[in-house]
Amino acid sequence: MTVYTPRSQLPDDHPEGCCSVRYRDVLVKGAREMDLDPAWIEKLEHLATYTPSAETLAARATLPPPSALPAMTIAELAEHDGSNPEKAVYSSSCGYVFEHRAVFKVMWGRDVTFRNILQMRGINLEANDDNGRSPFPKLSQLEPPALEYALQYRDRFLAKGGMPIAVLREFWEEQAEHDLAGVFNGNTLGVAASPSSV
Repeated sequence: MTVYTPRSQLPDDHPEGCCSVRYRDVLVKGAREMDLDPAWIEKLEHLATYTPSAETLAARATLPPPSALPAMTIAELAEHDGSNPEKAVYSSSCGYVFEHRAVFKVMWGRDVTFRNILQMRGINLEANDDNGRSPFPKLSQLEPPALEYALQYRDRFLAKGGMPIAVLREFWEEQAEHDLAGVFNGNTLGVAASPSSV
């Protein structure tokens, strides 16, 4: 069994401060299935969960539009998977590429959006993960809890890796929308913005 704990205590509303609602619910479900002490189950049910702070929501709003960043292809991103010591490790979330060594190596050199959505929905990752390949989820079509879970993962990348260094070209080519309030704006790579790419 593996237990993940922060190296230092963080505020509850920090992107890495508390567990997600999804993870808390996994713990509660497991405790019930193992018929653990009711007092322990109640304690788990009342665990604090991550809710983005006003500061984190403001940081989301400061992300540059996709059109303001260089575009990187899936193949180019894959070269930053940690296998070449001369190249920094990159990870992508919601189509934004960060210079960041995510906790799990499976997240290196790829976009994790679809993986996060599978995780949030309780779908087996090993059998269904797309390894960060196309087609990508359309952010505007995700149900609100799935979209928020994906954005909360991006919050973690932003908190750990700083501002994004690029956008994932294929991800944004598949997002037909120019804008999605509170999530992104200025997407000129989407098919709606570039009819010739259809």
